[in-house]
Amino acid sequence: MTGKPTIPKSVHAKIRKLHKAGMTVTAIAGAIGCSTYTVRKAIDPDFVERERVRQRELGPERYAARKMDEAYLAYQEQYSKTEQRRAKARESMARLRKLRAKPT
Repeated sequence: MTGKPTIPKSVHAKIRKLHKAGMTVTAIAGAIGCSTYTVRKAIDPDFVERERVRQRELGPERYAARKMDEAYLAYQEQYSKTEQRRAKARESMARLRKLRAKPT
C-alpha cells in the first residue's frame, strides 16, 4: 500500500509550460487547481517525484494479531459498527466538503 500519490507528469508539463509563458506561481496554482508548493516542485529542475511508502504496513501477521486482540474487537464493536457513529461521520464530512468547496 502506498501513501501520498504522485503528481501526474501531464500536470508537471502544464505547470512548466505556463511558467515558461511568464505566469506567476500563484497564478499557475489557481489556473490548474493545485497548491503553490506543487507548482514550485514542478518548476524545480532538481526535484524528483517519489511515492511515499507507509511506514508500517498491515501485514498478515499484524492483521491476524489484531483480529485476536480483545481490546481492538471491543473498540470495533463500540465505535465503527454503530449506525449512529457512521451518520455522525457522514455529517461531519459533508460539512467539511461544503467548507472546502471552491466558489463557482
